[in-house]
Amino acid sequence: MPPQSTAKPLKLRLSETAYRMDPAGSFGELLERGVVYRARLPMIGKVWTTTTWQSVSECLRNSDDFVRDPINAGRKNYSWIQNVIPSLFKKLANNMLTADGEKHRRLRTLVDQAFQRQSIERMTDSIQSIVDHELDKIELEFKNGAASVDFVPKFCRPIPLAVICELLGLPETDRAKFSKWFSGMSRLGSIVDILRLLPMMKKTMKYLEEQFEEVRKQPRPGLMSALVQAEENGDQLNRDELVSTVMILLLAGHETTVHLLSNSLLTLLQFPQTKTSLVDDWSNCDATIDEVLRWCAIIHITKPRFVARDMDFHNQRLVRGEMIVPLIGCANFDPAEFDNPAEFRIDRKPNRHMTFGNGPHVCIGMKLAKAETNIALKQLLHRWPNLNAAFDVSQPQFARRLGMRALKTLPLSLRN
Repeated sequence: MPPQSTAKPLKLRLSETAYRMDPAGSFGELLERGVVYRARLPMIGKVWTTTTWQSVSECLRNSDDFVRDPINAGRKNYSWIQNVIPSLFKKLANNMLTADGEKHRRLRTLVDQAFQRQSIERMTDSIQSIVDHELDKIELEFKNGAASVDFVPKFCRPIPLAVICELLGLPETDRAKFSKWFSGMSRLGSIVDILRLLPMMKKTMKYLEEQFEEVRKQPRPGLMSALVQAEENGDQLNRDELVSTVMILLLAGHETTVHLLSNSLLTLLQFPQTKTSLVDDWSNCDATIDEVLRWCAIIHITKPRFVARDMDFHNQRLVRGEMIVPLIGCANFDPAEFDNPAEFRIDRKPNRHMTFGNGPHVCIGMKLAKAETNIALKQLLHRWPNLNAAFDVSQPQFARRLGMRALKTLPLSLRN
C-alpha cells in the first residue's frame, strides 16, 4: 500500500499567461512531475491532481469512486454551505452536473431524451442565418471605414447565445432582452462578479420559470418544450430541475463555444496554411476543430471530484473525502496518447482529446458546439477568405480566467 504523500502541494497558477501562450510547454511540465500529486488551486485550496490521459480518463469514468457530490464522499461539513448561500444558488445546485449515481442517471436520461428531439441537422439553416446576420453587421462596419473589428464581442460571443435562444425555442420578441441579461452572466470571473450580477440572474431565472409555464400550456418547438415533455417511467423534471438545467446549459455550454470560436480563429491565423486548405476543401473542418480543442487546451481542468473510499490510485494513497481535480490540459498533451503532442496537426486519427470530458458527465452539448463552430467558420471564411489579424498573432491578449483559455480581444481586418 503506497503511503500518503507528505510533499508540499504544488501551486497551480492556471490563470497565468503562460498556460494560454504556451499550453504544450506549461502542461508538459506538469505532466513530467508525475501522474497523481498534491497541488493547491486558487479559491479551491489543497487538492490531488491527475495528469496523464489514462489517469484523467479513469477518474472521469469511475463515478463510483470519484463523485461530484461531496456528501457522497463523507464530506458532511459541506452541508453548512447550503444554509448560507442564497436560495437562488440552491435552485441552481439541483442539476445533473453536481449529481451522482441514480440521481445523475435520472436527470441525464431525461435531459438526453429532450436533446435527442432537437436535431442538429434541422438547426443548420437557423445557425447559418444567425451567423450571416452577425457577419452582415460586421461587413457594414468595414464598409463604413473600420480598419478592424474585434471579433470576440461582435462574432464569437453573440452567435452561441443566439443559437442557445434558438435551441430553447424562446420567442423572437424576447431574444434581445434575454441576450442582454445573459451576456453579463457569461463573463463571471470572481465571487464579486457573481454577487454583482445576482439581480440579473434572478430576472433570468424568473423569466425561464414563466416560459416553462407557458410551454406547459402551449408547447412550441424547442428544447424547453422537450424538457417539459421528457418522461421516463412516469417521471419528469420538476420546476427547479427544469430551470437549473437550462441555466447550466447556458452558463457552461455557451461559454465553451465562445472560446472554441475565438481560439479556432486565432489558431487559423497562427497556421495560415491550415486556413488556406480549409477554404479550398472544407471536409477537414471537423478534424481541425477537434485539434483546436486539444491543442489550445481551451478547458484546463474539470470540476472537482471527491474520493468516495480509501484507495490506491496510480501509486498514491487517496483517502475518502479528499478532493481530486483531473487536469484536462495535461491529458491533451500526453505523449503516451498523442504523437508529438506539441505539434498542431489536423490529421490526428483518432483524436481522443478530453476537452469535453469523459464518462457519465461528458458534455451534453459537444455536438452542437462543434456544429455551430463549423458553420460559423465556413460562412466567415467563404465570405472573407483573406481575413487578417490586426494584431501580432504571437502575442494574443488573454483574460485571466481560472481553468479556461479565453481571449480578451480578437481584432481582425480585411486589409493586407
